[in-house]
Amino acid sequence: AVSREILSHVSAHAVYRFVVEGRKACRPVALINVVGWNAEIRARAVSSAQPDNLPDISGRYIKILFTQKDSSTFDTQASQWLDDNATELISLLDADADSLLRILAENSRLLPPPLRGMSNMTRSFLQM
Repeated sequence: AVSREILSHVSAHAVYRFVVEGRKACRPVALINVVGWNAEIRARAVSSAQPDNLPDISGRYIKILFTQKDSSTFDTQASQWLDDNATELISLLDADADSLLRILAENSRLLPPPLRGMSNMTRSFLQM
């Protein structure tokens, strides 16, 4: 559901940056920068410790850079993004915002460690 909302904004307005807030707290919980969409990803996740616990990934995805509220510079960066007219605000139920952050963190861990970060943000993806 969140990926559809992000895609609708990206395709309709050429918006690539989003501030995600929890409705109850009315405070930003994540900053999302869409760096690509309709990207096809096919990979077999491999871990010597727990090979059966990692899923294979295949399909079309939205490529994302994100920062979450526990970053040391988050409040300053969120304030700057909110002041930028090119940034969209997405308000989610707190449970949905938490779920989004969990999915982004889990998907990021599927990437090789050297590829998990870029521009002081975490690299991840959402299935379309």
